[in-house]
Amino acid sequence: MAKADERIVGVTPAMPSGCSMTIMQRQLPDRVFDVGIAEGHAVRLCYLYTGVADYAYETGDKELYEACKAIYDDIVERKMYVTGGIGSTHFGEEVTVPYDLKNDRAYTETCAAIALIFFAHAMLDFENDAKYADVIEPAVMSLDYYPFSPRRQEPADQLDSCKLFL
Repeated sequence: MAKADERIVGVTPAMPSGCSMTIMQRQLPDRVFDVGIAEGHAVRLCYLYTGVADYAYETGDKELYEACKAIYDDIVERKMYVTGGIGSTHFGEEVTVPYDLKNDRAYTETCAAIALIFFAHAMLDFENDAKYADVIEPAVMSLDYYPFSPRRQEPADQLDSCKLFL
């Protein structure tokens, strides 16, 4: 059907395998668009896109940078806590659906915050925009002291001894 009508385009789901989108991607690659959403293991996701952003910067690949920008914007605008934490569920330590940011079950592990800092820094290298630096500060602060985070199991009086050394 898509071959006969050029008005038909494909928009990939988060994981195009398992649907007919992979066939369309092979046959009509110029009419398939990725939605640019972040899903999956929070730490691996940010480290992967840090590498992709670094590669885009080194090679000057603007298209690859735009893909990173879409993923970054999805994380920051729809999947990040105000504390700078990402990864709202312990199940798979994942970045999940937009606005799934429940306080009582926030997983937001420390290594995900560190990975987000690296991703933001890589994006800042490519484009000198304050929106990338604005994410680094709360993510760093969440590493140093955030007594209500589920990832911190220490009693509040012991948190003063937890210092971040960079």
